[in-house]
Amino acid sequence: MNTPQRRSAVDPVSHNSWATAAEGLATALWYSLPDYVVSRKRRAAAKAAVVVGAGLYGAYLGQGLDDEEQREDDEDIEAQPSDGDALRQGVVIVAAGVAFIGGAVVFERLIQRSAESLSERGVKHPHTGIGVALGALTPFAQQGIQRAAGRQRRAA
Repeated sequence: MNTPQRRSAVDPVSHNSWATAAEGLATALWYSLPDYVVSRKRRAAAKAAVVVGAGLYGAYLGQGLDDEEQREDDEDIEAQPSDGDALRQGVVIVAAGVAFIGGAVVFERLIQRSAESLSERGVKHPHTGIGVALGALTPFAQQGIQRAAGRQRRAA
């Protein structure tokens, strides 16, 4: 008896395409805001809306995981490290977090200074130009992240 295969709620090809497009749009919006929202408080609220919207969309896409992907994720969580491994992992996680935050701060300052420099040269909407460029680069960054994750899974 042939039983129909259970299909994921979200087609993987369109899932990746839509997710990448949404990431690119969110990136472009994030970096373009200073050109359109002058007030820091309103800009912070708009950036919070971008984060919430991206998070909700990510949660929606996460519902489309098929059973096999979910089992793999659950198995990774169930593997308990020894005390020494847990301590090393904790140190690595904290160090990675500090490095990530430091890198993000440096990157944000670089973007801000670049936009100010472009503005001084008479470029209209410099943040928008930078935002669109970064949004366009998002698919390439996402592809690199996915390849690295695939290599890491194969190595484990």
